[in-house]
Amino acid sequence: MVLKKVGVGTLILTMLLVGIALMPVASAEKISEDIDGLETELIVEEPEPIPVDPITEDRPYWYLLIADKNQQKVLFQYIDNCYVSDQEKKDMKKAMKDIWSRYPDQITEEDYPVLESVSDTVGKYLNDKYGGSTEEGVSRLTLSMFNEDSKDHELLVEIYDQNETCIFSEEHFLAHEGQVSSPGIFAKYGTYNYEVTLDGNITETYEFVLDTYYSSTVIAINDSDSGAPISIAVESL
Repeated sequence: MVLKKVGVGTLILTMLLVGIALMPVASAEKISEDIDGLETELIVEEPEPIPVDPITEDRPYWYLLIADKNQQKVLFQYIDNCYVSDQEKKDMKKAMKDIWSRYPDQITEEDYPVLESVSDTVGKYLNDKYGGSTEEGVSRLTLSMFNEDSKDHELLVEIYDQNETCIFSEEHFLAHEGQVSSPGIFAKYGTYNYEVTLDGNITETYEFVLDTYYSSTVIAINDSDSGAPISIAVESL
C-alpha cells in the first residue's frame, strides 16, 4: 500500500478515535511520561466538547492539533511503538506537549516540520500494523486484549472460517490490568467464529461478520471467580 499524506491523516485520526474507544474508562487518570529524564504527568480527564474552530481543517496536520487529553495519551502510545530511537520518541513527545500548550493561537510556521515528522513517523507505524490489503473484499482482522481483572490470565484466541477451519490461533499472557495487541490476519468478507479460552478451562464462542472495510466489535469473557471481564476488541482495517 502506498502511504499518502491524505491517507496518513485519515488513518491517524481514525486510530486516535479507535484508541479512545478501547481505553479503560477512567476519570482524572494520571499518566506518567519520561521526557528528557524527567517524569512529568499528563492528566487524563473526562472528555470535554472540543470548541468549534472554523479554520481547524484548513490547518496542516489539524488532526494532531485538535487532540484532546485522551487522544494525546493514545498518540504517545503510538509514538512509543514507532521505528525510531528512544531519544527521538522523547523529543517528539516533548515537542507535541509544547505545541498543544500553544494551540490554537500561537502555532507558528516552525511547528509544521515537527508536526510533519510526527505525522509521517506515526503514520508509517500505523500503516504497517493496520494497513489494509490491496485485494478487494479483504481486510486485516486485528485483536486487542484487555485484562480488567486484578490477577493474571492466559488467553487462547482461535478464529474459524465458514468451513469450520481454524485460520488463526494465538495464545497470550495477560498481566492484571494489562493489554496485548495482535496484528491478526488478512481475511475475506464473511462470517467468522471466535473461540476464546480463558486459563485453559473457560471457552466461549462468538460470531463476527466481516462485511465492510472497517468493522468492529468487543467481546468479553469473565473470570469464574472474580467475574471481572477480559475484553477482546476485534477490528477489520
